[in-house]
Amino acid sequence: MNLVTKKCPCGQCLQVNSSVTFFLHDAVYLYLRVLNETVDEGYTNYTDGRLIRSKAVGQQFEGTCSVIDIL
Repeated sequence: MNLVTKKCPCGQCLQVNSSVTFFLHDAVYLYLRVLNETVDEGYTNYTDGRLIRSKAVGQQFEGTCSVIDIL
């Protein structure tokens, strides 16, 4: 994995550029989207990976680079 760090325009913090960040963003977005739906439906077991996975199937959203379809 090729990580490149550089100073941001403010000069006080670092920016990390990596191709992995796009995938990480989409994965976290999907997880939080499904978790939000799960909570809205009244489920309280947030650690039930099978429930989260089953709710993720069929999801579609505009990701950072393309449309994401979970099959």
